[in-house]
Amino acid sequence: MGAGYIHVCSDCGYSVSTSGPSEFYRDREGKRKIYGHPDPLSFEALERGIYGFSGEVYCPNCDKVFDLVLVELKKPFEDTPVSMVQHIYGER
Repeated sequence: MGAGYIHVCSDCGYSVSTSGPSEFYRDREGKRKIYGHPDPLSFEALERGIYGFSGEVYCPNCDKVFDLVLVELKKPFEDTPVSMVQHIYGER
């Protein structure tokens, strides 16, 4: 579901790339991995379910891009990403 963005200053041409939000899952060791969209990228992703959303966000104060978990669920979601968002926000 994530998208990539390149922000470019119209005055000096400075640019920074960001992305997200993207679905992720955690492998058996607890490492965060990209889930895939609209379908899982692997059997492991399908088996583990969606754990949340992450993205690369820009901080203008320190001028750095950070890989950040935006939302992590208490337990993995095993349905489609759209139904997950509806579940999180109570829109059924």
